[in-house]
Amino acid sequence: MMTSNAKNWNNDIRKENQNGSGMDENDKMNLVIDMPMTVTVELGQVQLPISEILSFHAGSIIELKKGDDEPVEVRANGKLIARGDVVVVNENYGVRISEVSE
Repeated sequence: MMTSNAKNWNNDIRKENQNGSGMDENDKMNLVIDMPMTVTVELGQVQLPISEILSFHAGSIIELKKGDDEPVEVRANGKLIARGDVVVVNENYGVRISEVSE
């Protein structure tokens, strides 16, 4: 004979097996929602010979292969998540998102 606790436990196990992990999408999201992620913004890039890199000094300017009217890429943990335009907010750089990746 099964006790009511054993029946409840069996029902819980059945529900978990039907749902996979026993957690719905909101439960899963709540587990990771506050985890920190590294977000980077790439202004542009350029390939230079080592000799030119070794000649850098204070005041050197590196010209990037990207126009000032082209959007920058916003990445979270290396994955492209958006594109946008560089803005200045209270003397800090920021990005105004213009496109969110799918």
